[in-house]
Amino acid sequence: MKEDTRLAKWLSGELNTEELEELKKLPNYTTLVRIKENLDNLQSPYFNEEEILTEVLSQPKTITKTIPLYRRYWFTAAAVILIMLGVGFVFTVQDTHEEAHSGKTFALNLPDASEVVLNSGSALSYNKWSWDNNRKVELTGEAYFKVAKGEKFSVITSLGTVQVLGTQFNVKARGNRLEVTCFEGSVKVIKEGKEVVLKPSQGLYYEDDVYSGVLNMEKTDPSWLHNELVFHKESLVAVIAEIERHYNISIENKANSSQLFSGTLPGDDIETVIKILELNYHLKAEKKDNIIILKP
Repeated sequence: MKEDTRLAKWLSGELNTEELEELKKLPNYTTLVRIKENLDNLQSPYFNEEEILTEVLSQPKTITKTIPLYRRYWFTAAAVILIMLGVGFVFTVQDTHEEAHSGKTFALNLPDASEVVLNSGSALSYNKWSWDNNRKVELTGEAYFKVAKGEKFSVITSLGTVQVLGTQFNVKARGNRLEVTCFEGSVKVIKEGKEVVLKPSQGLYYEDDVYSGVLNMEKTDPSWLHNELVFHKESLVAVIAEIERHYNISIENKANSSQLFSGTLPGDDIETVIKILELNYHLKAEKKDNIIILKP
């Protein structure tokens, strides 16, 4: 009976110190507190007491059934469960969604004060309600993370998962390419059942599921934070897509080149960027209706 009535007694403030301490040990106690806070903020509906009293007195008298105290507690607990499944469930499933549009970056703080900077054309979603018990974000595109110390932190992409406890790292998931770079602490990259642990100044990438191996990176943070676009053995299609996102422009590529690109492009001088592509790929560029056309 104690288990049946404890939740209802807690809501009504009737738990003793020992019972309260036991309740606090439950893994979902934080969630229960949040539900109670939301219930406390709900406004009671308006009642016209005189009308209700008149209506009640006019009804035929019937025998009053006494409901034992423990059953009242049980009904209260059942009502709370229904509320959790109804009102509470709405809060649980609603994710917070953040986005950096093309030509822009976007910085945000997660509920545990972890810091994230989204690169252009990237999006992030997470659940505030369950954050304390499940530090997990879903990423599309590229982002730089400074993770606060705490329980396991996961970055989930369509190409793989990155897990950490507290560190600084960069994740890029574009097309069929997954890149991860560790700047501080350590990160675990999980893809198709294979796990790779990266230490500071190490990185890796998967291109069409082909693993690069662990690479040494001479960086303390992502180059794109300093307005530079760095590429390592990437296709011309991928390079052009990144340029379009960063500069918020449209480029029509009429070249058919399998040559991979490695190097750094400026993030604040589109004319220089186009000139580098022309020289590296033996192309000619022209502008038409705000579209840059690259052709052999």
